[in-house]
Amino acid sequence: MKQLPGVGPLINMLLRLARSLFWKYRPVGVLQDEPPEEFLRFISDHLNDRSEFTLIEVGAGDGRTLRRLALQYPAARFIGIDIQRAAVLAGIARASALGIKNIDLKCVSCLDDTIEWACDFLISRTSLIYLSREQTEEFFRKRIPKIRQGMLFEEIISLTGQTQRSHFFAHPLPEIIERFSEGNFLANVTFLDYIPWKAESRWSGAKLSFTRIDASKSP
Repeated sequence: MKQLPGVGPLINMLLRLARSLFWKYRPVGVLQDEPPEEFLRFISDHLNDRSEFTLIEVGAGDGRTLRRLALQYPAARFIGIDIQRAAVLAGIARASALGIKNIDLKCVSCLDDTIEWACDFLISRTSLIYLSREQTEEFFRKRIPKIRQGMLFEEIISLTGQTQRSHFFAHPLPEIIERFSEGNFLANVTFLDYIPWKAESRWSGAKLSFTRIDASKSP
């Protein structure tokens, strides 16, 4: 059957909206204090043992990754944003109970312009897949000029040049970030084998590191 024009994008938009509402209002479930070790090592390697810096995590959930980093870097400031209110509230309570004072968790969208986005590092782990192509471009267009040192992402990406995207996958982040960074960042992309997509040549996981070339001239 021939698909009507515009049906595919409309379905994808509705699915993104449904998943966004699901993550926003779902119960937080059982808190887990152990974030992915591989991701923690990746972050720590790029921080180069700096003691004072500001780091923002998009899709921070209850802040479990930030809690580990906050204990490791007590002089640094950590901001986590997430649309899941239950997770944010639980994370705030958990950080307070542990006496961690250098974490600020906020229940906002990554497209929210009311918070201060200026930071040394911006990180995210498989959370940008919920944005449309237009939202992804808007996010990077606005955020990249605010980054003083570097950006670290772990995402599912497209390996094709197609403009149509399945709602399950992120858009081609290397292409989008390179365009809006305007040559000010050095890129390092490492592809991953994400099950069940590793058998599909068009899709892959990736770790994307973008380091500002001349941090002394950063905003």
